[in-house]
Amino acid sequence: MFGGTELNLKKEKNLLDQELQREEWMNKPVEEMTDEEKLKLKEFDKQVEEFKQKQQKAWEQELKKIKREIIDIQLEFEEELLCKFKRKLFVDVRILE
Repeated sequence: MFGGTELNLKKEKNLLDQELQREEWMNKPVEEMTDEEKLKLKEFDKQVEEFKQKQQKAWEQELKKIKREIIDIQLEFEEELLCKFKRKLFVDVRILE
């Protein structure tokens, strides 16, 4: 829908709900880890960093969307207020006639 925009937002919202879980062996000191565990830990840290970046981008997009909605609501309110003001002026002029 809408050029894929809505689908991307849904995927990014799913990113916000996810969390990466550390395994128990990742909590032990690096000196006690085997070479394989060290590689897995580095890979996990890389995934965590990528996840944080994606999450940050998703939050920024959500913020932009909310700001646009706020601006749209403000514009609609101002237009409605202007119409009511014009109507009041018209009625005032008719009363003074």
